[in-house]
Amino acid sequence: MISFDDVESYAATHFPAAPEQLVKDFGIEVRASNTPGCDGWCLQYDDRTIIRLNGELTRHQRRFTLAHELGHLILGIPSMFGESFEDMLSSDSDEERRVNEVASCLLMPLTEVRKDAGRLPVVAAALKRLAKRAKVSELAAAVRVCNLTEQLGLLNASVVAFSGDEIRWQWSRTLRMSEQTAFDLRQEAQAISPDAFRADHNESQTVVASVLENPFFGTSTLFVQLLPSEQGNQLSIEERRAAFERMQLRDDDAFRNQLSGILGAFKAKCVGLSHDEAVRLFWEKNEARLQSTCINTDEGRDYIKIRIGQLL
Repeated sequence: MISFDDVESYAATHFPAAPEQLVKDFGIEVRASNTPGCDGWCLQYDDRTIIRLNGELTRHQRRFTLAHELGHLILGIPSMFGESFEDMLSSDSDEERRVNEVASCLLMPLTEVRKDAGRLPVVAAALKRLAKRAKVSELAAAVRVCNLTEQLGLLNASVVAFSGDEIRWQWSRTLRMSEQTAFDLRQEAQAISPDAFRADHNESQTVVASVLENPFFGTSTLFVQLLPSEQGNQLSIEERRAAFERMQLRDDDAFRNQLSGILGAFKAKCVGLSHDEAVRLFWEKNEARLQSTCINTDEGRDYIKIRIGQLL
């Protein structure tokens, strides 16, 4: 089995399939189980290691549970029989938190997290993009970012999981909120979603709250971050993109479709280029046809930079 110190590099090398690759590399048997109230556990005897996963878990839950059980093996912490998926995510046990950090790292190594959440503030669209690339739930992506506050430059962060109008659990290293504050922030964030809600925490710090909705399961995730006001009050790249599309492209379907086609065709030309190189090449190829459009403005050129950055 790999060591704790090797988890990050192994996960980065095999992203986004590090847990599955680890199972293959070390000959671990993974079997389905239907034990009520127990979503995953691992057994070791003689020279065999078996991980059992609840066959009724969703794909995302199954991957996190697999990574969680691998975390037990990597750290040498015995697996607990009778753990549900939510028990794993929300446990206050120091040992379980360490296991979850290993699991999250296997699924979302820091190098990959920075690609989506490296620019502050981190908003719902960035968490959704990370979750999609890492093949995890948006809730798991939010918890991972919450655990990387220092590495990403956040002053603090918290995740609150809701089921309907009830708080299922709240997770943060040090940022705790009352239930009423969590409900108020969710309501404010829902009112302007997909943009983030901002409020002054004090003279130098700003609270930024985003909400991720899952209507199919009737759940939502509130991601709250505390930032220096200079950073917190800046619009994220996702918000800048959405604002431009609302103001300039919403009522012009023909041009919006034309621009999508131009960017789609340009994606293949970006391979191997830096962001700046790709932007220069885009304008070399397309300046003439876009010269008299809203794209040939300061805001439009910023929009193209954002879109190309998301293509790379």
